[in-house]
This record gives sequence, C-alpha cells and structure tokens, in this order.
Amino acid sequence: MKDLKSDTSTPTIDIDGRTFDLAALRNDLLIESPGESIAYLTDFLLDDTTSEQLQEVLGDCTTVVCEAQYREQDIDLAQRNFHTTTTMVSHLAARSGFGKLVLFHLSDRYTTDEWDEMLAECRMIFPNTVFPKNWSIEPQSNGI
Repeated sequence: MKDLKSDTSTPTIDIDGRTFDLAALRNDLLIESPGESIAYLTDFLLDDTTSEQLQEVLGDCTTVVCEAQYREQDIDLAQRNFHTTTTMVSHLAARSGFGKLVLFHLSDRYTTDEWDEMLAECRMIFPNTVFPKNWSIEPQSNGI
C-alpha cells in the first residue's frame, strides 16, 4: 500500500507473482479528495515575521483555533505579554484564507459584553469568526 500511495521511482509492483503498473493502479484505485485541517495557536506574539511564517504554513487551513487575548486598543499590553489582539488574528485569517477562525483564550480583564464586542470586531475583518461551539460565557463573579 505504501508503494501505491507514494510516488516512487519504481514503475511496477509485484503482487502474488504478478507484475502491475503502479501508475495504472493509482489511477484505478486511489481517490483523492480534499481533507480538513486544523491549527491551534496560543501564547505567541504575532509580529510581522511570525505572521508571514504562519501565512506560509497555514494558508488555506480549514479551521484555526487561536488566542485573542486582547482588544486592539490594548496592543501595547498584548505585545508586552507576548499575546495577540483580536484585530491581529482577524487580519491573519483574512490574509491566509482560513476557512474558520475560532477565538479562545480571551483575557478575563474584559467583561462578557466586551467579549461579544471582540467577536464582532473580528467578524468585521474576517466574517467566519466564532467562539468554540457550546462555549457558554457566564457572567464573571467579581463583576468585572
């Protein structure tokens, strides 16, 4: 099976004493279909170099689960703590062609209403942005 899936320099394969042409077998037996891909990004500073590297590696990724610790207005705090902002990850998603951006790892410095605003900010840049499925955001006990 490995010989059938790989593009080896061997043009034939022997099976039970019979010789088969690998190219013909591939054509007859293998069906290629697009797959799904997922990436998980957390605890990183999204500078220009990292953004370029991620675009190259994750281009057209189906689903990217990514931290969005801070709002864009707190970019200095994000950079000081080696984290990203909602705007940064949304632009990365838009430039890279992600299928879906799933936000998580939001700072608890913000209220749940602000989390909703952060999601809305992301959607203005990359519309297919969501929170994790079945993620319930409960009011914080300290009132913040």
